[in-house]
Amino acid sequence: MAERLDPWSNAEVKDYEHLYKEFGIKTLGERERLDHIYFRRGIAVAHRDFDLFAAALRARKPVYCMTGIASSGKMHIGHMSIVQFVKFFKEQGADVRFAVADIDAYVSRERIATMAEAKEYAVQNLAHVLALGVPKGDVYVQSRMPARYYELAFEISKKFTENMFRDIYGHLDPGKMSAVFLQIADILYPQLDGARHGVVPIALDQDPHIRAARDVAKRLPYGFVLPSSVYVRHVPALKGPGSKMSSSDATSAIYLDDTPEEVEMKVKKYAFSGGAATVDEHRKHGGNPDVDVAFQLLKYFEKSDARVERVYEDYKSGALLTGELKQATAELLKAFFVKHHKRLSKARKAAERIMRG
Repeated sequence: MAERLDPWSNAEVKDYEHLYKEFGIKTLGERERLDHIYFRRGIAVAHRDFDLFAAALRARKPVYCMTGIASSGKMHIGHMSIVQFVKFFKEQGADVRFAVADIDAYVSRERIATMAEAKEYAVQNLAHVLALGVPKGDVYVQSRMPARYYELAFEISKKFTENMFRDIYGHLDPGKMSAVFLQIADILYPQLDGARHGVVPIALDQDPHIRAARDVAKRLPYGFVLPSSVYVRHVPALKGPGSKMSSSDATSAIYLDDTPEEVEMKVKKYAFSGGAATVDEHRKHGGNPDVDVAFQLLKYFEKSDARVERVYEDYKSGALLTGELKQATAELLKAFFVKHHKRLSKARKAAERIMRG
């Protein structure tokens, strides 16, 4: 049975190669690779028209990068990986638009009972986004946008048919349909000021939104450039291969609200190991860093490519033990979280002002 991409599911993508063929997604080649650890370490894996965006970026043409957050729970380091990518595109000269998708979260998440609750989640998540270094001027809130934004969302809705929605998403859910119209408006709205290349960095399970946005963009009367996308591997859940971090499962995720001590405990206690059953076996046969969660986390947080390569080889050869790898990763994450929490208090106040007006 063909694997279906569900942007609202907690299931991990298992068969990347099949999805590339099924949906026309391309793997990243040399033309698309920019100077960032996500490209060098195989974290960014595929794209739609990213070569066109990258060419415009290199040529210093006006381009934009758009993403957002619509969470129904605590923000975790899986969300953070996209934020870090967005910051890179800004450094390269892209105009950044970061959506705080409070309406989207309310209409598409059953567990959020009221709009007020959605806004409270939005405040918490936005505080983390700001603390991670996204400038306030690059952030906007869906529920506080100009009328033209909502007009565009209605124009987008008129370009959908029942069959089109079912073909892309596999179901008809009124709340999720509304969320899709808003998400496509988020992606295309920056081009109302002039057609230009834009990129949406996301996980592969969000590709249905890109397919829908590109389809609709062709049929709107504005001459939009089809939005590009670049797909990032999920930060693996602590439970290991075949799962992704969830805002509702504390043993699967490292939350940005976690204390440095909690982060250390989670890495050491819950992170799936690719090591052998005993020390002697590990020394003899080595471990498997490709499934080891502590190593995978190291790839996202360690700045030095040389250190990542050294740890990979040492763990694979058996020179580095599982406990030693977990200790090194825990220390790296703890240092990051100490700095993040120092910035968070000031960021919460800014998030309140942005959300409440």
